[in-house]
This record gives sequence, structure tokens and C-alpha cells, in this order.
Amino acid sequence: MRQCRCGNMISAERLEVLPNTNTCVACSREQPYVGAMVYDHKTAGRLVYVKPENKEAVETLRRFVNRARN
Repeated sequence: MRQCRCGNMISAERLEVLPNTNTCVACSREQPYVGAMVYDHKTAGRLVYVKPENKEAVETLRRFVNRARN
């Protein structure tokens, strides 16, 4: 058995089915992040992640991406 980032142990059954998993069942059910590459001025792009429930941050990220495409 292996330990998850939350401190819980990942069950042997889960590791048998998903041998490369690093999360327990509870952590795997967490909502994923929304991510995109953001290019500011002439610098290299950076990967930005925001939580989907933060609607304002998602909208800001969408605007950055759309601005870069134009």
C-alpha cells in the first residue's frame, strides 16, 4: 500500500487496478483544475491553473487566452 497526499493509505485493490495512481478514492473525486497557457508580453508562456468553482478566475483566464489568440 502507498500513502496519498492527504495522508490516507491507497488501498491494495485500487493499486492493483491503477498501479501508477498517487491518490486515494476520496482525493480522486475532487474537482479538477482548469488550466491554460498564458503568454504575457514577450515572455515565455506559463501554465495557469484555477479551480472551476472560482467563476471569476475562470472568466479571467478565458479572456487572457482569447486575447492571446487575436
